Amino acid sequence: RCPAPLLGNGAGRRTAFVGSISGRAELEVLKGDGGGGAPWSLDVFGHRPRPGEAVSVDRPEGWTDALPLAVAETAQGGGSQGEETARGSSEEHVLRVRIRSVRDGPGSSEASAAEDGDTGPVRGHYGTPPEETYGLRLLPPGEAVPGNFGAGGRRRTTAVLRGWSEAMDAAAAGDAGEEEGGRYLVCGAKGVGKSTLVRYVANRLLSGDGDCGEPGREKRRVAVLDLDCGQPELGPPGMLTLTVLDGPLLSEPPVHMARRNRGGGSEGYEETPIEHAAAHYLGDVSSRSDPDAYVAMVASLARRYESLRLERRGSGSLPLVVNTDGWVKGLGGEVLSAAIASCRPRRVLQINGGTRAKSFELPPRIGAAGVTVSVFPSYDCEEAGQAGCCPSGGASTDDEARPGGPSDGSSPRASASDRRDHRLVSYLLGGSLPAGVAFGREHGLSDPDDAIGDALARTRPYAVPLGCVDLYPSPGFLDGA
Repeated sequence: RCPAPLLGNGAGRRTAFVGSISGRAELEVLKGDGGGGAPWSLDVFGHRPRPGEAVSVDRPEGWTDALPLAVAETAQGGGSQGEETARGSSEEHVLRVRIRSVRDGPGSSEASAAEDGDTGPVRGHYGTPPEETYGLRLLPPGEAVPGNFGAGGRRRTTAVLRGWSEAMDAAAAGDAGEEEGGRYLVCGAKGVGKSTLVRYVANRLLSGDGDCGEPGREKRRVAVLDLDCGQPELGPPGMLTLTVLDGPLLSEPPVHMARRNRGGGSEGYEETPIEHAAAHYLGDVSSRSDPDAYVAMVASLARRYESLRLERRGSGSLPLVVNTDGWVKGLGGEVLSAAIASCRPRRVLQINGGTRAKSFELPPRIGAAGVTVSVFPSYDCEEAGQAGCCPSGGASTDDEARPGGPSDGSSPRASASDRRDHRLVSYLLGGSLPAGVAFGREHGLSDPDDAIGDALARTRPYAVPLGCVDLYPSPGFLDGA
């Protein structure tokens, strides 16, 4: 239950942080009091499910943060009537949400592993599942905070900056009537929160233009063009991918890069492997190794997106979210400009850090080309705290500069290389880790019994005709041969 005055926090669509969820769970907004036409809806890190829609949260404790739960105003709650309700009424609005525990599926169970002759059962990113697979924290109404950026004050809860939610509210209003649905490109130096913002933007776009409570609306899809080959969101390190999502990103890359958890509502829980619309393998964790090849791959993936968008004409829009790497200065800035030219975003979401090394300026020609550039502070800079950013963590596990991370010298933290190893192992093993293997935010992967090597040795290899293989050696690779 949420008192209406709580959400009266200024102009535009209003949200109120009411709690957080961790672990593995399926959430379904029930039809009825929280159904179509209701002024408020559930917001799970930007995604606002329709009544009857189930979404899956997969946040293993120990190396991921909990996700914020918020109550958000819908299109039906907007306007002068909604403002009057929010400011002057004591009426309580009721949202009914069913939460189910979700245990590891058949593909990662001990029985399945035994059938394959595997003596080392795979248990996903969890140990032996407890009776309840999720942790839920709800705040009393008097303690709820306007804006889901208020989640930042809660320990180990991912939050969003106030500017992020406000920018997406404005963008949703501006793109509502467009057939294309909007194009967004996220850029910034390393460790400033790009991955977190990419997930948030994709989740908001999957919710449509705010009418998430409207029954019968067609299921939305969003294309994600992942150009970060060092810390990719939806593919293994070294690969650039184009992926069409039909569900929100409510986990971390080692989980959702290899498999998608789809809540099926009354039809049950379904786990499916992720599929890319197109992909190119650069073979390095940075575009520095071959900028020309990288730019050519970006252009190829951008053309593939254009063809997908044209194929969907008449059956719904296909918004685009572009994730870029952290090389933004010097030649890296030129590579970023080339990516922007290929992807042709309407909105560039730029994150600047609190140091000179993590701040940069885009070329003036970007804005002159009709692109709207929004600049946000990162989690680690002083302005972020003044803007409602979390003081104790809220960026994703990829963000090294988060307050409370290694930058304050308080504790060690898994390196970028550790996180790449986690992604690669998870990708090769279908999104799961062998029993006895763990990943921690301080120590990285822990594999005392070499279970990863054993599991990889038992994995059936792909068989590809030699005539289908093209080799592109890196510059200098064959020198002296």
